Amino acid sequence: TKPFNDEELRLTLANTARAIENRRRHDRTKNADQPETSPTDQAFIDQLNAWMETHHGDVATRISDLALHLNLDERTLQRKTRALFGQPPKTVLTEYRLDRAAELLREPGRKVADVSAECGFSSTSHFGRQFAKRFGMAPGSWKRAKNGQKG
Repeated sequence: TKPFNDEELRLTLANTARAIENRRRHDRTKNADQPETSPTDQAFIDQLNAWMETHHGDVATRISDLALHLNLDERTLQRKTRALFGQPPKTVLTEYRLDRAAELLREPGRKVADVSAECGFSSTSHFGRQFAKRFGMAPGSWKRAKNGQKG
Protein backbone atom coordinates (compact mmCIF):
# COMPACT_ATOMS: atom_id res chain seq x y z
CA THR A 1 0.00 0.00 0.00
CA LYS A 2 1.03 3.58 -0.45
CA PRO A 3 3.06 5.35 0.77
CA PHE A 4 5.93 2.87 0.37
CA ASN A 5 8.47 2.28 3.06
CA ASP A 6 11.79 2.72 1.21
CA GLU A 7 13.66 0.16 3.31
CA GLU A 8 10.92 -2.45 2.95
CA LEU A 9 10.83 -1.92 -0.81
CA ARG A 10 14.64 -2.31 -1.04
CA LEU A 11 14.50 -5.53 0.98
CA THR A 12 11.67 -6.92 -1.14
CA LEU A 13 13.56 -6.18 -4.35
CA ALA A 14 16.77 -7.68 -2.97
CA ASN A 15 14.92 -10.84 -1.87
CA THR A 16 13.22 -11.11 -5.26
CA ALA A 17 16.55 -10.73 -7.09
CA ARG A 18 18.12 -13.36 -4.82
CA ALA A 19 15.21 -15.75 -5.45
CA ILE A 20 15.51 -15.29 -9.22
CA GLU A 21 19.27 -15.97 -9.10
CA ASN A 22 18.72 -19.08 -6.95
CA ARG A 23 16.13 -20.32 -9.43
CA ARG A 24 18.52 -19.78 -12.35
CA ARG A 25 21.30 -21.57 -10.48
CA HIS A 26 18.94 -24.46 -9.69
CA ASP A 27 17.80 -24.67 -13.33
CA ARG A 28 21.41 -24.76 -14.57
CA THR A 29 22.25 -27.51 -12.08
CA LYS A 30 19.11 -29.46 -12.95
CA ASN A 31 19.85 -29.20 -16.67
CA ALA A 32 23.43 -30.36 -16.12
CA ASP A 33 22.12 -33.44 -14.30
CA GLN A 34 19.64 -34.25 -17.09
CA PRO A 35 21.50 -34.25 -20.42
CA GLU A 36 18.97 -36.64 -21.98
CA THR A 37 16.28 -35.10 -24.15
CA SER A 38 12.83 -36.58 -23.74
CA PRO A 39 11.27 -38.29 -26.79
CA THR A 40 8.65 -35.54 -26.94
CA ASP A 41 11.29 -32.81 -26.90
CA GLN A 42 13.36 -34.67 -29.48
CA ALA A 43 10.32 -34.92 -31.77
CA PHE A 44 9.80 -31.16 -31.33
CA ILE A 45 13.47 -30.47 -32.15
CA ASP A 46 13.28 -32.71 -35.24
CA GLN A 47 10.13 -30.93 -36.48
CA LEU A 48 11.70 -27.55 -35.79
CA ASN A 49 14.88 -28.44 -37.68
CA ALA A 50 12.94 -29.83 -40.64
CA TRP A 51 10.84 -26.66 -40.83
CA MET A 52 13.89 -24.40 -40.58
CA GLU A 53 15.70 -26.40 -43.28
CA THR A 54 12.75 -25.85 -45.62
CA HIS A 55 11.92 -22.22 -44.73
CA HIS A 56 15.18 -20.58 -43.61
CA GLY A 57 15.68 -18.92 -46.99
CA ASP A 58 12.29 -17.21 -47.09
CA VAL A 59 12.58 -13.56 -46.00
CA ALA A 60 8.84 -13.46 -45.33
CA THR A 61 8.99 -16.37 -42.85
CA ARG A 62 7.40 -15.48 -39.54
CA ILE A 63 7.48 -17.18 -36.17
CA SER A 64 3.70 -17.39 -36.38
CA ASP A 65 4.16 -19.65 -39.44
CA LEU A 66 6.42 -21.93 -37.40
CA ALA A 67 3.95 -22.01 -34.50
CA LEU A 68 1.14 -22.91 -36.90
CA HIS A 69 3.25 -25.69 -38.43
CA LEU A 70 3.98 -27.12 -34.98
CA ASN A 71 0.35 -26.76 -33.86
CA LEU A 72 1.35 -24.46 -31.03
CA ASP A 73 0.36 -20.95 -30.13
CA GLU A 74 3.21 -18.43 -30.31
CA ARG A 75 3.54 -18.08 -26.53
CA THR A 76 3.87 -21.85 -26.08
CA LEU A 77 6.50 -21.91 -28.84
CA GLN A 78 8.36 -19.12 -27.03
CA ARG A 79 8.36 -21.06 -23.76
CA LYS A 80 9.37 -24.31 -25.44
CA THR A 81 12.36 -22.87 -27.30
CA ARG A 82 13.50 -20.97 -24.21
CA ALA A 83 13.29 -24.17 -22.15
CA LEU A 84 15.20 -26.26 -24.70
CA PHE A 85 17.66 -23.74 -26.16
CA GLY A 86 17.61 -20.79 -23.77
CA GLN A 87 16.53 -18.52 -26.65
CA PRO A 88 13.30 -17.29 -28.24
CA PRO A 89 12.31 -18.89 -31.58
CA LYS A 90 13.34 -15.84 -33.61
CA THR A 91 16.89 -16.15 -32.26
CA VAL A 92 16.90 -19.90 -32.90
CA LEU A 93 15.91 -19.25 -36.53
CA THR A 94 18.52 -16.49 -36.92
CA GLU A 95 21.22 -18.76 -35.47
CA TYR A 96 20.18 -21.51 -37.89
CA ARG A 97 20.38 -19.05 -40.80
CA LEU A 98 23.82 -17.88 -39.72
CA ASP A 99 25.11 -21.44 -39.37
CA ARG A 100 23.77 -22.25 -42.83
CA ALA A 101 25.38 -19.08 -44.20
CA ALA A 102 28.72 -20.10 -42.69
CA GLU A 103 28.44 -23.49 -44.43
CA LEU A 104 27.69 -21.82 -47.76
CA LEU A 105 30.51 -19.30 -47.41
CA ARG A 106 32.98 -22.19 -47.19
CA GLU A 107 32.09 -23.09 -50.77
CA PRO A 108 34.45 -21.51 -53.31
CA GLY A 109 32.92 -18.86 -55.54
CA ARG A 110 29.99 -18.03 -53.27
CA LYS A 111 29.29 -14.31 -52.92
CA VAL A 112 28.31 -12.83 -49.58
CA ALA A 113 25.27 -11.05 -51.06
CA ASP A 114 24.00 -14.28 -52.63
CA VAL A 115 24.48 -16.25 -49.42
CA SER A 116 22.71 -13.51 -47.46
CA ALA A 117 19.67 -13.68 -49.72
CA GLU A 118 19.70 -17.47 -49.85
CA CYS A 119 19.65 -17.64 -46.05
CA GLY A 120 16.64 -15.35 -45.67
CA PHE A 121 18.22 -12.06 -44.68
CA SER A 122 16.39 -9.02 -46.01
CA SER A 123 19.58 -7.00 -46.52
CA THR A 124 23.26 -7.75 -46.86
CA SER A 125 24.13 -5.10 -44.25
CA HIS A 126 21.80 -6.68 -41.68
CA PHE A 127 23.30 -10.08 -42.49
CA GLY A 128 26.80 -8.66 -42.08
CA ARG A 129 26.02 -7.20 -38.66
CA GLN A 130 24.41 -10.42 -37.44
CA PHE A 131 27.22 -12.56 -38.85
CA ALA A 132 29.93 -10.39 -37.26
CA LYS A 133 28.10 -10.48 -33.94
CA ARG A 134 27.97 -14.28 -34.06
CA PHE A 135 31.36 -15.14 -35.58
CA GLY A 136 33.46 -12.13 -34.59
CA MET A 137 34.23 -10.92 -38.11
CA ALA A 138 32.53 -9.76 -41.27
CA PRO A 139 31.29 -12.49 -43.63
CA GLY A 140 33.82 -11.62 -46.34
CA SER A 141 36.72 -11.74 -43.88
CA TRP A 142 35.42 -14.99 -42.41
CA LYS A 143 35.11 -16.50 -45.89
CA ARG A 144 38.68 -15.54 -46.77
CA ALA A 145 39.99 -16.90 -43.46
CA LYS A 146 38.16 -20.21 -43.79
CA ASN A 147 39.08 -20.67 -47.44
CA GLY A 148 42.76 -19.81 -46.86
CA GLN A 149 42.64 -16.69 -49.02
CA LYS A 150 44.64 -13.54 -48.29
CA GLY A 151 43.15 -10.07 -47.70
